[in-house]
Amino acid sequence: MADIPFYWIVILLVAASWGLYHLVSLPELMSKILRVQANTKEDLIRACHGDRSQAERLINHEITRKPKLSYKAAAKLALSKLRDDLR
Repeated sequence: MADIPFYWIVILLVAASWGLYHLVSLPELMSKILRVQANTKEDLIRACHGDRSQAERLINHEITRKPKLSYKAAAKLALSKLRDDLR
């Protein structure tokens, strides 16, 4: 124990507690991100004045234009373009 200076032990404990804190808060962060992504389609439906079929058509149009897009990315892009068109 005498070979390891005290400050290295303190630094190690601080780094471990910081890492543990961020490891525990990571699932909370991911759930917030997923909730934001999940609300994109609902936001698109609201922007379409509740017309779900129009929202689906806009999403499918974006997927047709860019087939590599995921469903969520297409919804986000459709919402962005619809908001730009409404300005």
